[in-house]
Amino acid sequence: MNDSMRLASPRRIASLAARAVPALAASLVTATMLSACWVPGVIAAVGDNIDRGKNVEVLAKYQGLENKTVAILFNADMAVLYEHPTTIANMAVNLATKLQREIPGIKVLNQHITLQWMHLHPSWATMAYSSIADELDVERIVVVDLYEFRLTPPGNRWIWEGVAAGNVGVVEVDGLDPDAFAEEFLVKAEFPTIKGLAKEQASRDNIELGLQTKFYQEVAFLFYDHVVPKHPED
Repeated sequence: MNDSMRLASPRRIASLAARAVPALAASLVTATMLSACWVPGVIAAVGDNIDRGKNVEVLAKYQGLENKTVAILFNADMAVLYEHPTTIANMAVNLATKLQREIPGIKVLNQHITLQWMHLHPSWATMAYSSIADELDVERIVVVDLYEFRLTPPGNRWIWEGVAAGNVGVVEVDGLDPDAFAEEFLVKAEFPTIKGLAKEQASRDNIELGLQTKFYQEVAFLFYDHVVPKHPED
């Protein structure tokens, strides 16, 4: 019988096994280490994807409009009124509609009546809030003082970069001081979210309407609990 047909001796088998076991053990350790590194990475990636689809609840900053009669008054400087003549009326009507729909028991004074009253009293901003509340027969007044409303960045009329900002104050007729704000907030909105959007890529009307919508929604969110995406940038 030739050498290839001979059975390995027990001593040779033991020698081969002794050399094979460390190599096998090293391979198993390496595989385990790679697996240990890989699995958490996969879990983290899956977790991130799930997290991106989540919403979070944001509580109202002021809840005192429930079951109250409310007037909403918008104020802006002459430059804003001249350059964007429909902005105040559009946002006032939409804000009133939004609050009426979302807040339990609220009774928002018809915004057409409010706008007409503001037109007949052009110096209303200098009046005592308690007097305004008496004339409009309401328990709360929401005053939105819009101090900035622009569609392009300063000095650059070639791209759309809308910004709307204003102070929002709430007057409580039955509060400690009916002629002062019981609560006051700063609200700022930007539209569009796409940075560096060229003028030829969108119309002025669409940008203006988008900015109006974003701003009045941000104001409305002050007054009721709502849900927003956890990662809005996604």
